[in-house]
Amino acid sequence: MGKADMGVQTLLITASRSESGNYSMIPSPIPRTYAMVAHKRHLDFDVATSSWRMLFHTFTPTSWAGIGVMLLVIFTALLLSQKLRAIRYRRTFRWRNIWFDVFMGVLSNDWPEHITGFKRNLASSITLIITSVVFSLMVVTLFNATLPSKLATSPLAKLPFATLEELLLTNFKIYGTFALKESFKETKKEIIQKLATRMEGISNKVNFYDFIRKDEAPRAVYVTSPEGRTILSTNYSCDFVEAIGHLQDYAVAPFWFRKGSDLYKDFSRQ
Repeated sequence: MGKADMGVQTLLITASRSESGNYSMIPSPIPRTYAMVAHKRHLDFDVATSSWRMLFHTFTPTSWAGIGVMLLVIFTALLLSQKLRAIRYRRTFRWRNIWFDVFMGVLSNDWPEHITGFKRNLASSITLIITSVVFSLMVVTLFNATLPSKLATSPLAKLPFATLEELLLTNFKIYGTFALKESFKETKKEIIQKLATRMEGISNKVNFYDFIRKDEAPRAVYVTSPEGRTILSTNYSCDFVEAIGHLQDYAVAPFWFRKGSDLYKDFSRQ
């Protein structure tokens, strides 16, 4: 078997590869972004229960308008009844007769002459009641505007974690290549260093995407690049979803040459 003078494969530029002195490389001007994927079986489906649906149907504009009108009528009638009973009727007078007079007075605006002063006090009470009803309508409008958008835009399926900090608090195993683990250890971000400590490196002798496809661990996430995710979904499995996006960017090199190769000098000039 012969030995190649040039290799074309996008690999991470790690410290060990740079210091080995076995080859030269031409780095790519575009860094590679790494993210995490997890199997779909770890998704928790956030489906609205029947009680939540009934609550939503209860707080409809029609029902709130009806409640507002009912409260307005009740409070107004009670206020009028109390004032009429104190001014016009004996304390032993039946309440249903007072209420009948109140509703008839509201409908006809025909009030006894000796309680015309009552109308002057009525304005402030009605203002208070109307303000309460308007405030209730504002609340229900906000509720009806927020809940549908929440139900429409919130993801129905979620992983048990949403951030890297939350992931590190779980018992999920984290897998990645040895080169990526080495790069994570060299970063200045403390959270990425913690991630490197938890990560289990996979040997280059193992097909990493086939390892992901098998997904033998009960709970695991895998660190890969967007290109790797495409390879995974195209050639191995479509059962994985992005768990956490854009963990870290790293420099990569698509062209690798044997140390001292004339090809490296020729390509470098280009």
